[in-house]
Amino acid sequence: MGLLLNNTERNDRRNTQFDDTDDNYLSDAIPNNENVQPADTIQRLLQLTVEAEYLAATAAETATKAKMLTQELIATMQDNNISPPRKQITGLSMPPPIPGFLAEPEEAITGYGSFDNIATAEEITMPAKALEEKATGWWHYVRVMAITIAVVVCLRVFIFDVVQVNGGSMIPTLHNTDSLISSKIAYRLNDPQRFDIVLLDAPDQSGYFIKRVIGLPNERIEIRSGMVFINGELLSEEYLNNIYTDGDTDTVIPEGCYFVMGDNRPISRDSRSDSIRNIAKEHIKGKAIFRFYPFSSFKIL
Repeated sequence: MGLLLNNTERNDRRNTQFDDTDDNYLSDAIPNNENVQPADTIQRLLQLTVEAEYLAATAAETATKAKMLTQELIATMQDNNISPPRKQITGLSMPPPIPGFLAEPEEAITGYGSFDNIATAEEITMPAKALEEKATGWWHYVRVMAITIAVVVCLRVFIFDVVQVNGGSMIPTLHNTDSLISSKIAYRLNDPQRFDIVLLDAPDQSGYFIKRVIGLPNERIEIRSGMVFINGELLSEEYLNNIYTDGDTDTVIPEGCYFVMGDNRPISRDSRSDSIRNIAKEHIKGKAIFRFYPFSSFKIL
């Protein structure tokens, strides 16, 4: 007996207030008047039963579609090498239909039964969350590396410089191929001091010279008998290991200029040469701070 409810009857029933605490709640759904016949009551009960079964069948079909969509989602995730956790969900079953009200209940409720090995929504989203956390972690490392590189580049361009000794003019203090760290800002606020090892523009070629500051501005420097005198006083140079300083120099260093020499005096081209002479401060580009290579010869200069 397939009966359909018209819109007016359905709206009336939706607007009816039910009291779950009342065992006789059906009395609110059935008009309580003396004109109601038993046949009408039975017909109304049958209509309610049919609609209940209809709603149950619709729910079953919806559940079946949800299962199919879930399986398609799982298949897609497996194709992309994303395996959702599995969880056994059993015990879902539908009460048997009331005989006579649905002609073919098995066809009306196609595929309804227990759901096996279907992951919950939270479990399905776990791989995506894991991928998101992994991507976030990689992005964090990328940002750290980018910031580190930016800091190193800024230090390299504006603060420090890495230089390599080319030649033997600073032996025994520095040797050929030694690697040094120099400060580019050391002389922006302070003036070079005596015995500083400095990088300066090579006057007659490209690149830098590495020399030691010997004479300061306005000082008189003399070289005689293999020794250096500053303002008439013998300059003690223990780092030379008694190396003889050749030359015949007697000059006053101009303001803002410096007299420089290499520690290996016999071969060094420095302020004793007519092509170099005194070095203006603006041509001094940095101060050697320490030697870091060879590692066995690490030394603060």
